[in-house]
Amino acid sequence: MSVASVQQQSASTIRFSKPQYTRIRNTVTGAIEPCYRFAVQGGQELSDTVDRATYPTDTEHLTQLLRDQEPALRALIDEFLRCNSQYFAKQYTTEAILRSLSAQVAPGTLQCTDDEASIAVFTPSEFTIYNGKIGLVWTVRYEAVRIHIPALDVDETVQPPANHVTGIQSIAPVAVNQVCSTHQPVLDATEIESVYDIDSDEEGAQLAAAIASDSHAYAPSSTRHYDKRRLKEARLRARLAQYKVERAMSRYIEKYGDEATDSEWSESGSESDSE
Repeated sequence: MSVASVQQQSASTIRFSKPQYTRIRNTVTGAIEPCYRFAVQGGQELSDTVDRATYPTDTEHLTQLLRDQEPALRALIDEFLRCNSQYFAKQYTTEAILRSLSAQVAPGTLQCTDDEASIAVFTPSEFTIYNGKIGLVWTVRYEAVRIHIPALDVDETVQPPANHVTGIQSIAPVAVNQVCSTHQPVLDATEIESVYDIDSDEEGAQLAAAIASDSHAYAPSSTRHYDKRRLKEARLRARLAQYKVERAMSRYIEKYGDEATDSEWSESGSESDSE
């Protein structure tokens, strides 16, 4: 059985009406017999998820729920006897009432279908004394399942910065990995190694560090943000490529004393093609 809940209420909030006297015909003997009814207000409610496979009717569901929540039932009977002791010829005990008590759901209640994800909330309606037995009638209503996670009940319009992932990682690192896996990585680990191969020159190191840092800080929150990151990375790569050309040209001049002409580039390309 699913976990049930009791909405705790103080005994002082429970109220009972004076006994209402009626006469009912016994369906077996045909005799007219007295019936006493005590309306209940402010009684504790019992709630549980609806499971028609286990409990086809509300009465069966309520019967099991009362077994599981016997302390709440005892408290209700205790208060009933305390408030209405003057109407009884002798002092009855809670145990005596429990032995003969029958619980039923008031007729005419709208039934819940199997495919409805609902919670049944039972509310004590009245005590009845008829044919030497005491009964407790309950009403039932259905409520849709609404799960609240207090830690997440915040204003959804307030979003953290796109590159702020520290808090998320500390709570659910798996979720962050799943989000990031929806986009291809901006920079592969092998590419980072080749970036740092250029030289220990300050400008080149700064460019390499900028690309690496921007890649590690990547935490996509939207397609636009992702494209913006890619554009920034492309610009950094272009600057790094230009820097490599300038460094290579500087080394060439230092070694051979002049710049390579366009014809030399063409000749070296032709030699490479022929090879």
